[in-house]
Amino acid sequence: MAFEYKLQQILDELGLESDYQLAQISTVKPQTVKLFLNGEVKRIEMPTLEKLLKTLNRLADEKGIDKTYTIDSLVLYLRD
Repeated sequence: MAFEYKLQQILDELGLESDYQLAQISTVKPQTVKLFLNGEVKRIEMPTLEKLLKTLNRLADEKGIDKTYTIDSLVLYLRD
């Protein structure tokens, strides 16, 4: 399976300085966020994914960014 993780791109768009900052704001474990950033995620619980997306969308709203982040924003499936 080939996936492309795009969390770093989103953090850059939102002006977040670190993955730890996202972990604190979203209450997702820092290790989980780091695994996502490094493309090492083996599985993710739906409540965790929901926390990440809600946090990213709230931050976008607060910064006046007219964008809605979805699962497709975080992970792309690459066909062989």
